[in-house]
Amino acid sequence: MLNRERCSPTIIIERSIKVFIILIFSIFIEVASVYEEGDMEDIGTGVGIIIGVIAGVALLILFINWLSWINTYVSAVDDNLIYESGVFVKKKVSIPFSKINPIDVGRNVFQRIVGTEALKIDTGAIAENTDEKSEMGLIFSVKRGEEIRDYIISRSSQDEKILRDAGQSPIIEHGEPKWAIKAGFGDFFLYGLTSSSVLKAFGYILLVFTFVAQLSDAILDKLMDAADPIIDSTMGFFASHSILFLILLAIVLIFIFAVISNIINILWATLRYFNFRVARDGDNIIIKYGLISLKSYTLPVRNIHAVTTTQNLFQQLLKKTSVSVTSIGYGNEQNETALLFPIISLKNAGLLIDEILPEYSGAVELKYSGKKGIRFNVVVPMIVWGVIFAAAAVVLSVIFENLALALTLPIILYALIAFGYILEHKHTAIGYNDRAIDVQSGGYRKTRTHIRLDAVQSVSTTAGIFKRRRNLANFVVAYHAPAMQQAVMAKSFDTAYLEEIAKIIEE
Repeated sequence: MLNRERCSPTIIIERSIKVFIILIFSIFIEVASVYEEGDMEDIGTGVGIIIGVIAGVALLILFINWLSWINTYVSAVDDNLIYESGVFVKKKVSIPFSKINPIDVGRNVFQRIVGTEALKIDTGAIAENTDEKSEMGLIFSVKRGEEIRDYIISRSSQDEKILRDAGQSPIIEHGEPKWAIKAGFGDFFLYGLTSSSVLKAFGYILLVFTFVAQLSDAILDKLMDAADPIIDSTMGFFASHSILFLILLAIVLIFIFAVISNIINILWATLRYFNFRVARDGDNIIIKYGLISLKSYTLPVRNIHAVTTTQNLFQQLLKKTSVSVTSIGYGNEQNETALLFPIISLKNAGLLIDEILPEYSGAVELKYSGKKGIRFNVVVPMIVWGVIFAAAAVVLSVIFENLALALTLPIILYALIAFGYILEHKHTAIGYNDRAIDVQSGGYRKTRTHIRLDAVQSVSTTAGIFKRRRNLANFVVAYHAPAMQQAVMAKSFDTAYLEEIAKIIEE
């Protein structure tokens, strides 16, 4: 039973701390800026103002969060989970147990210290014309949280009787899931190594400089003054060497930067996905991971609409892939990926899906775009890019007055883009069987999405006049996803085959 009860009172402190940190940070930056300008000569007065403002606002925040906590209840009535909240404007959300999607159980550092855990209960519903989702964020003691989680799962299973035959046998041993697979350090190493982004690292560096500039112009000026001799010597070094040497040096520096970025990414992947494990527990998928912040997801199989394997260029070379699922409520948080497993060999990915999601097992024969699609997938876009880069080379030759320098960068970029289009054409494929449709696409980032037929919302084809003359079209499949709808595209396929697939889906 789940009687009308409140969350753990520690939620008051936890919510207050989050706002409190932001408040202190904002006030510190503002006071530092004012003091730097010379408007506040007395440091003691400045410190006193900071302490007074922080103390007053902290009490107000605590009071507001206390009011919120004392007016928030969760309970079970008949076949519904009831969530009540609001101080002046009362809100009551009633969610049928059968409609509850993934239950996210997490523990951050503060919750691990005080012995609580957070339950996010999500239906995936989105209110019309708003970004608000029908979900509950609850915090209980670890023991009570597990009891509520188990209660909701059992009620959901009782209400939902339409289950696939392949998913009837639970793999439970003494109340604990039998983990189908666990990630080791080698998995984290490869995942971090093959999923790092040099551009993201540059973005973080830019963010640090922006923060320093906002905190203090004086600090930034001192850093720039210190960097001036280095900048001058660097410019002199560039002026005294050939263009070819500078290009090779740039490649070496980018490689070094990429290595450092990879090391950081490996450490981050290890911390975030430590002890990643997955199991099939009756009609649910259980996923757990984390070292500092612990995460546990319970995904009803009936709400998983697609399985996707993703490979960037490095993973394609290593024949590795990341496996994710499309399930409403899982993967819709910021910086969260709906992973079924971080990185695994292509062969073992198939075995994993066979064991964890037998509903999605079974080979699907793919049909590729073929020679007829080369003209539209590769030749035409490369002609367009060729014109763009030719114009860019002319402009650069005028600016730098050096034809070799003006041609080098456009040629390199053009070659990279051309290789991407060739890969994309090579990967583009589509296929189906009596239970699912597979769409494969992407160049440097190759994805294969295995979509359950009854999850498909719509299919459409698009074709310009030239494609229509050759009986070719792009095929778009839209299906249920956390953002209401998600779509995948297969480019330049024979229209007769696309019509055949459309009929299968409509049936």
